[in-house]
Amino acid sequence: MISHLAAPEVSLKHLQPRQQDPCREQEGTKSDEGQLPQVVEELRDLQVAPGTRLAKFHLKVKGYPVPRLYWFKDGQPLSTSAHIRMADKKTLHTLEIVSVTREDVGQYAAYISNAVGAAYSSAHLLVRGPDEPEEKSASDVCEQLVPPRILERFTPKKVKRGSSITFSVKVEGCQAPTIHWLKEEAERGVLWIGPNTPGYTMASSAQQHSLVLLDVGRQHQGTYTCIATKAAGQALCSASLHVSGMPKEEEQEKMKEALISTFLQGTTQAISAQMSESAGLTGLAGQRKGEALVAEEAHSHLSLTEVGTEEFLQKLTSQITEMVSAKITQTAGAWR
Repeated sequence: MISHLAAPEVSLKHLQPRQQDPCREQEGTKSDEGQLPQVVEELRDLQVAPGTRLAKFHLKVKGYPVPRLYWFKDGQPLSTSAHIRMADKKTLHTLEIVSVTREDVGQYAAYISNAVGAAYSSAHLLVRGPDEPEEKSASDVCEQLVPPRILERFTPKKVKRGSSITFSVKVEGCQAPTIHWLKEEAERGVLWIGPNTPGYTMASSAQQHSLVLLDVGRQHQGTYTCIATKAAGQALCSASLHVSGMPKEEEQEKMKEALISTFLQGTTQAISAQMSESAGLTGLAGQRKGEALVAEEAHSHLSLTEVGTEEFLQKLTSQITEMVSAKITQTAGAWR
């Protein structure tokens, strides 16, 4: 039972913390890239009276690299203001609501991420006067004690611009969990995807939950996270989406082609000069033919994806050396 305290300044009550998905704790291990963000202390539901001077959420997280944390209320991002204060001290993160009103009622959530993965925690803020009846929970024992568990996960994907893609998860639970979808991009932060978010369609059927992306473009690229949450806890699944065929990538391909062409042009000129010095004068037509063959041979052995890498330079140097030796030997033999 939740007790009501009369004094607004202290009428603050922490409700029972939510449980973590056991699979989520297993995921909080170290890898070659670092450590997955893990919530050490979850957010807890708060109940306060109207006019309370300060309502304070706090949670502790760990992970490496140091995770980024984003705050949301009812799916909308929060930012610092005179009414909302945020603080970070090492692993402890706090969110404070100043001079609480009934408009502050809602679900508050923290999305935590780093290069390895993501974590999530949420809680509710209830604003109720001492004379108001307490709301009865309709949750049964199963809802209260068993957190959701993800049975089937989606994986990282790479698709072409203009195509369609679906992320799907299968979630186990005696009652259907609440499903949230988020997209994170380093340059733009986190997007909380809702039913009316342009470019996205959400669907749920029994244990299957999906996010559909139509006509994929630059705006869809990023890391997607599905969060299944109930009163007992949460379960997460995250994976990245890379969109190929973007204008920037097409421009890079053209630059690679230009790089090869410029490099080979200079190289064939050097080959021609060395051939002339070693074997005497040759016909202009033969020289041009030799240059064309050199360029064709070099281009046929090069992969555009290797341009600029150390392997590319080593391969190109080796091929040019072989071709120079072969052409000099061939020309010298013809003049003997």
